[in-house]
Amino acid sequence: MRLLGRYYRQVEAGRKTIEVRVATPQKRAVAVGDTVVFHDRDTGRELNVIVKRITPYHSFEDLLKNDRPVQLRSVYGSRLWQFPGGNLDVPGEDPLQTARREAVEETGLELGLDTPKLLLTHFLHAGPRLPLNKVGLIFDGGQLTAGQLGRIRLDPAEHDMWAVHDLATWQELMAPRAFTRLDAIERARRGEGPAYLITHT
Repeated sequence: MRLLGRYYRQVEAGRKTIEVRVATPQKRAVAVGDTVVFHDRDTGRELNVIVKRITPYHSFEDLLKNDRPVQLRSVYGSRLWQFPGGNLDVPGEDPLQTARREAVEETGLELGLDTPKLLLTHFLHAGPRLPLNKVGLIFDGGQLTAGQLGRIRLDPAEHDMWAVHDLATWQELMAPRAFTRLDAIERARRGEGPAYLITHT
């Protein structure tokens, strides 16, 4: 399989772990445990990758729905996966305006332009790495289309990768506390609660 140079380098560095392909007869023959050879279109280099899992979807939109949230990987510290967002540090700005601004700054996408649902209020107790208590509000950014995903432009000063996975995969990739918040958000989005989460640092 041929990849553009920038995607090949992400696979090579271990930052890209999922590949979406149209299920042609040749692709349908690929099975778990097979070795797939990726070719860098720019340099001609090759990389062998073992297939860990195959999940079929009827359409790209079908792939994106049903608890497949988008997360961004931070360039800071332990490089946590997270939603776009940040602190309310612009004078006169309310939390929703902050969420919209941060989404644009960190992904290039304008999200929540109507009145989005408040999914979760997250209270974080102060601790060794957090000198003060903190309250976070998470709003529903909606279901992204294939076109919107293609327009994501990360701020390299904050994130180096974005990915879409199901919750089982995110649980494997994320730190337990970060996944607890993601799981609470997804359950709240489905109307199953909780709408309020308390975390101890």
